[in-house]
Amino acid sequence: VLKYFQDKILTKIPIILGIIKHARQIDDYQSIREYLLKITKIYMERGDYENAFREICDVIEVDFSNKMELAEKDRKKDLKLLLDTSEWTTHNNVPLKLKRIIREMPDCAERHLIIGSFFLTLEKYKLARDRLEKAYEKAITGRMKAFILLKLGKVYFFQENFKKVKACLNELEKYQLTDDLMIMFIELKSLYFGFTGKLSEAINIIEEFLPTIKSQNDANYFIKLGSLHNNLAVFLHRERHYEEAEKNFRITRKIWEKVNYRRKLAAVLNNLGDVNLTKGNTKTAVKYFTEALDICSKVDCKRNRILGLLNLGEANIKLGRFDTAEKFLHEALRKSEEQENKPFFDAIINNLAIAKSKIHDFSYYQKFITENVPGLAKGNIYKVTPLTKTYFYYLHQIGDYEKIEKLLEKSESIFLEKKENEFYYQMYGFLLLNKGEYEKAIEVIELAFEYSKQMQSVYAQAINYIRLNECYLAVGDVQKATEMHQKAEYLCDQNDFNYWKKVLALRKIKLQLLDEKISFRKIIRELLAVIEYVQKNNLYLLEIESYEIIIQIYAHLNINKKAKLFFGRYKKKIENATHDLPEYDRNIYMNKTNYYIADYSHLKTLKIAERTFFVSENWQEELYDILKLKELTRIKFFIEKTIDKLLDPFYFSIILSDEIKNKKTPFLTMNIEDKKLFNAKFLNNINNSLDNNLVLSKRIMGSNVLFIPLRIKTAKVGCFVIGDKGELEFQKDEISVLKILRFHLTSILMRINEFAELNNYMELMTKLMKITRKFFMILDLDKLEQEVVSFTLDFIGGTRGFLIRKDKYENYVYKIALDDSKHLLKKYAFISKTVLSEVQKTRKPIFIQDTKESKIFDGYVNFDQSSLNIYCAPLIVDDHDFGFLYIDNFNSDSIKIEINEEFMKLLLMQIVVSLKNALQYESLRQKNKEVESLDNLKNDFINIVSHELKTPLVTLHGYVNRMQKPGNYQFHEEDIRKISKSVDKLYLTTEDIINFNKYKLLNEINKNITNIKDILQVVVDELENLVKDRHMFFKLEIEDKLPSIEVNWEAFTLLLKNLILNAVRFTKDFGTVTVGARHSAFQQEEVEGQESLIVFIQDNGIGIPENELENVFRKFYELNDLYAHKSGTTEFRSSGLGLGLSTAKLIVKLHNGKIWLNSKENEGTTVFIAIPIKD
Repeated sequence: VLKYFQDKILTKIPIILGIIKHARQIDDYQSIREYLLKITKIYMERGDYENAFREICDVIEVDFSNKMELAEKDRKKDLKLLLDTSEWTTHNNVPLKLKRIIREMPDCAERHLIIGSFFLTLEKYKLARDRLEKAYEKAITGRMKAFILLKLGKVYFFQENFKKVKACLNELEKYQLTDDLMIMFIELKSLYFGFTGKLSEAINIIEEFLPTIKSQNDANYFIKLGSLHNNLAVFLHRERHYEEAEKNFRITRKIWEKVNYRRKLAAVLNNLGDVNLTKGNTKTAVKYFTEALDICSKVDCKRNRILGLLNLGEANIKLGRFDTAEKFLHEALRKSEEQENKPFFDAIINNLAIAKSKIHDFSYYQKFITENVPGLAKGNIYKVTPLTKTYFYYLHQIGDYEKIEKLLEKSESIFLEKKENEFYYQMYGFLLLNKGEYEKAIEVIELAFEYSKQMQSVYAQAINYIRLNECYLAVGDVQKATEMHQKAEYLCDQNDFNYWKKVLALRKIKLQLLDEKISFRKIIRELLAVIEYVQKNNLYLLEIESYEIIIQIYAHLNINKKAKLFFGRYKKKIENATHDLPEYDRNIYMNKTNYYIADYSHLKTLKIAERTFFVSENWQEELYDILKLKELTRIKFFIEKTIDKLLDPFYFSIILSDEIKNKKTPFLTMNIEDKKLFNAKFLNNINNSLDNNLVLSKRIMGSNVLFIPLRIKTAKVGCFVIGDKGELEFQKDEISVLKILRFHLTSILMRINEFAELNNYMELMTKLMKITRKFFMILDLDKLEQEVVSFTLDFIGGTRGFLIRKDKYENYVYKIALDDSKHLLKKYAFISKTVLSEVQKTRKPIFIQDTKESKIFDGYVNFDQSSLNIYCAPLIVDDHDFGFLYIDNFNSDSIKIEINEEFMKLLLMQIVVSLKNALQYESLRQKNKEVESLDNLKNDFINIVSHELKTPLVTLHGYVNRMQKPGNYQFHEEDIRKISKSVDKLYLTTEDIINFNKYKLLNEINKNITNIKDILQVVVDELENLVKDRHMFFKLEIEDKLPSIEVNWEAFTLLLKNLILNAVRFTKDFGTVTVGARHSAFQQEEVEGQESLIVFIQDNGIGIPENELENVFRKFYELNDLYAHKSGTTEFRSSGLGLGLSTAKLIVKLHNGKIWLNSKENEGTTVFIAIPIKD
């Protein structure tokens, strides 16, 4: 069995496992090791390094079984593979048998290195240091010593022993480091500088090194590259270069995902979330933290899991989701307490205090403080933490300003020493505000705001803007209060600070109550929305404040029933908020909130400006001015603006009579769907109002709704429907205004129809003039054809547009096919050949408004669409049928094609003239190309006659001479083979010249969206069959989820064939050629800074001498000139014309990409192609 498989190329793991089973049965341990290594290699090629680690563990067991002879260098090679693959595993995945083998290994450097590396992974740094120091003592080779020093340096770094890190770096400077060790050295050096106060040096070291890295396909190198980008991102983050930091964290993530390095992915996802949290992109941060948690659950990263839970808690606090934050934080606390050193414990407690201070009631928070920091309630402050700050906010919320003042005086030095100036001055500002010293309070809070800017804390800035808003509101400076509100609102909206958004909503309402122009209806609606939100999210303090405001508004409006209702809720909520609170704290808060007043009429904490309804005629004059407008969209805009200004409705709709009858989309609508508007309740009231010419007031589905007829005498123009959100019945003043408004609206609507036709005519003419200029500027026929279809779709409507031409066999060819979004169509269902034939026969356009009613489709249309519109026109250039323009509204009843015959006639004339110009230009350009091509072909032919054509011609000439000599020369099979080979050589040489000149002449090339896997598979399948006599092994390595790219299939296929055949020609029989594709990972692989798709062809052939690398893309350069010649296309070291790589470079350039290669003599060559990925 073993002998049978000896020369076979094996790729299927079950077969190899069967061979291993057989080898075990006959105790052939050499074969067991050999085939276990084959499985390891297969797993590594698949990117499955966790299974590769499992297999190499079995190899190590065989190596140290003492049941076979094994060279020490092979054993060390296997141990290195174990170390390499261990990067992908965790402690739980290390087999017990491996631990036993390592313990029983001889006292050598490798043994201590492996144990030390595992301890480093487990974050047991003292044990790791001891083992690695022993490994260094016993190491013999320079490479081994350097590798151990790099590991030791990492351990010293985690122990914060920077003196030892520096010593390691100094020692490493003495070594000549290979690429894989150099990247580790740069990482260690940058960490040393970054964490010893030299951030700029750390950043410079990495940024200068990254461009020097050569492209690699080694997974371990990718891990190190990811670590380098991760460290750079950490340093940039600390320097507050957030955009650059996020970019490098993203690069790290992409690299580690590429090699399935899940063990560290959670860390980089937490880092990405942290950057976004700092920037204020809180929702994005939550997404990253959630992903990190998901990975931790799969790979058992306890520390990163706790950090992820903590981060989610903090993020949800900023989002104002305190209940959710509390759940995450309790889970983090439980898991932290399970660990020996309780990681992140203090941070978790601090954030829990913040979450609990905002929800349920005061005692919920107060009990937590008493349990966790009992001394704080007694006034003992030893350090400033977020928890300390929450206690100050608690005192501010209950109104115990006396205690705040005492604590600030007592702890001032602690706050300022810890650089908590922003918080200290914020609290001091609260004291001054409470004392009525408003001007001084503003000065102090502005100082707090300046400190928050220095900290670059958007969160603190938003809060300080809110505090300044409160100060200016207290002193009656409405303009300044509004300015502060707007600035705070901008920050809260940008960063999703939902809790503070609701605080701002209440502050805004207090400002609106001072503005007589803002209606109570709008204010109450907004206030009820806040109440609904705060009730749902247990935000008891905001709920109490909301009740305080709404009670006073209803009392002001003399809506006593509702004022009494909310006053009862107000007192009940205060009682619930203060239950189980210490008596002293409870009494302070009860007095602060006026709990003890007898009824709602005595609650007077707000200033409310008196409202006077619009009695002037200004708004009526504005309505008449609308009649001067000519654009329908502007008319609608001003009507909507006037209605909103007068009445602040939650929704409204103006429905014309025809729209009511046919249930069409209304003329103008806001916040109400057609489905709701045309249900039975609404429709009956609309018709009753219009038929009886009466304003109807109804309560429908929780809303107060008015139905206002728009009619003059017997002319029924339409109906005006207006509704609220249930906040307030329409008042008498509002109904009076609506009765006046309806006459103005009716007049305007009657005039609008007159404007519509004129506006439509002007719009069409403007469009036609613009596109005419554009058409004449386009001389490229393909671009012009696409522009023609695109514009016609815009001009007449429709969902699909086609330019259809006939090929030489008289078949219809869809040259251009677009949908209404201008995307290319791949399927062309239901294109009417009948219509096309009719247009071809009559040479006149056809417009069919409804195929079901058209005689052309009589008796054979079976189509679900209620109304299919088709427009088809011939494009006749110089009396020849160039093609057909075909537009329809397939699959859409809502989009209708509208044809103005006069304008369509003009458009078709302009299209035909433009096509004629483009055809003439294309003809001239092609003739010019042909002349140039012939000239170049002549020159190239002269250049290569002596280079490549001479040999086959000499051979043919020899045989011709023999045939001419007297006598009967007998041709043998070998002679015929040589003649045939010479003819083939001439053919291939000619093909090479033609292809080279073809792509040299082109400035651009037609490209289509292509799946790279498809094209690679096709080429490899074809060439694999062509070179089967060479016994080459082809491998496809295509990364998952690669995007499609735009390529020219013919050109790209030629490119790949040239490169793969080159690899075959310079690789010995039974060699391996790997063809693959992946995302760009290195800086040099990007095209002009843009992410690229990398295609690579890798062989294990003879390689290229370093001094010849710069010549390989030269025209007529042939590497085999350096070696013995052989003729043929696939033979080892066979010669070629030397145009393959030159042609490849031209094709890559036409795809806006780049091509380069890495090669080592006697090891092999890898050619890389980078094609930019479009966003």
